[in-house]
Amino acid sequence: MTRGIAHGRRPGARLLPRLGAAVLAAVLVVGIAAGCSEDRGGDGTPASGATTTSAPRGDETQGQARVERARAEGLRVLLAGDDVMAAAGPVVARRLEATGRATAEVDVEPGTGLASSLDWPARIAARVDEIQPTVVVVHFGGVDTAPYATGPDGRPLDPGSGPWYDRWAQQQATLVEALAGRGIALYWVAAPPARDPALDTRVQMANLLSEGLHRGWPDWVAHVDARRGLVGPDGGFAETVAVPGGETLVLRDTDGYGLGPDGAARLATAVTDRLVAHWCLDGAPGCRPAFTSVLPLPSDTPAGPRVLLVGDSMMWQLVPAVAAVLESGGIHVHDDIRSTTGLVGDFDWVGRVGALAEAWDPDVVVGLFTGDLRPGYADPTGQVVEMDSPRYFELTTGAATTLTEQLVARGTRVLWVAGPPAAGGPVAERMARFRELYESLAARFGEQVGVVDGMSPLLDRGEFALELPDELGVAVAVRLPDAFHLTTAGAGRLAGAVVEAVRATGATG
Repeated sequence: MTRGIAHGRRPGARLLPRLGAAVLAAVLVVGIAAGCSEDRGGDGTPASGATTTSAPRGDETQGQARVERARAEGLRVLLAGDDVMAAAGPVVARRLEATGRATAEVDVEPGTGLASSLDWPARIAARVDEIQPTVVVVHFGGVDTAPYATGPDGRPLDPGSGPWYDRWAQQQATLVEALAGRGIALYWVAAPPARDPALDTRVQMANLLSEGLHRGWPDWVAHVDARRGLVGPDGGFAETVAVPGGETLVLRDTDGYGLGPDGAARLATAVTDRLVAHWCLDGAPGCRPAFTSVLPLPSDTPAGPRVLLVGDSMMWQLVPAVAAVLESGGIHVHDDIRSTTGLVGDFDWVGRVGALAEAWDPDVVVGLFTGDLRPGYADPTGQVVEMDSPRYFELTTGAATTLTEQLVARGTRVLWVAGPPAAGGPVAERMARFRELYESLAARFGEQVGVVDGMSPLLDRGEFALELPDELGVAVAVRLPDAFHLTTAGAGRLAGAVVEAVRATGATG
């Protein structure tokens, strides 16, 4: 069992690779690293008092030309990637072409990824030259097999090593920049968990590197998340799942990574639905084709208990497990995630949650924020706010209080997740301050507000841990190579605490 702090050494010295600065920046502040654009409030307008920076714009002239061509000639789609896309891509292509308003090409190479010897940005660029697509849809999850790419020293890169992640981040940036530079929209599909723990660590890191891309490239990159339909009842890997009526669905391939026929169909539905909505492939009257990275507000309010999950990339990691467990009990779950955002900053979480509450009327709202803030952010008075400064915590307290007040006024139960624990330093201090804030709100509002203990499930006898024993007593990793985000096992532990707290409210029956 790895207990970095207890043994007086750098947390992760044995377990974690040394990540380059570019990778850490991409994981922790993907949108900032790419140059965030202005964020939007709940109604799509800039958050009040927000200052903005210029996002990479790509070639808007070419982009508009492609939109006009899609209107006149139909959508052209290139679907590219690894084993997962090999299974789902042909299904997507058939469904798109069945609309009569789209054509699609599939280019896949199982066993490869962005850090493999295959130069995917170059390959996709060649296919773009060939078929001139309106959009490109990709899936890469870290399954790279030999022959491996080589580093500057000519030696093969070890999958999961620091240099391997460096190459992944560099190739990802090259791909996004090249497509945006040609006015082509990119849809990046989130990878489902893998059975092998080492591979799954790479999958989850790849997801973190891609999940926030739309924050830095809002006009060019959208994220497609189909994970909830590709996991087992606990939110982890499952080759098959039983569904009502006694049927068993084959979600995954026997290799522990690729998709089975039912998993391919589910992922294809998520991709197709997004493309149909953006590009009017259903022929809806008055619909105008357009690309957007912004997810719409829910359009209907389902009967039965409803739970809304909001937050940053840490909450994004919990969504499959929380949703799998709650939905199996008849509870509807909707998530609205914004990576690299916090309660303080450009994005107006108070406005967004208010709009979501009005549109979907949740019984319980669960919030998890770890405190990201864009460098140089200025508050409504023009004062630049530094991370973890007194002004930062003052604004955080104000936003959390206002958000809580507006939800309690609606009769909505509010749960704030305090955690997860950090190895030490400013992040650990921030998590402790957040916990104090949430506990003060719970004391003020009584049973309408609760605090989820996000610390204990990830501690080893009260101390920060990279590994914890599973139900058989075997040590398993709970943290990713950045020593903060969670593996699938770690996310399952924290998700369990969230589920228990939601049930304890009594608001979901």
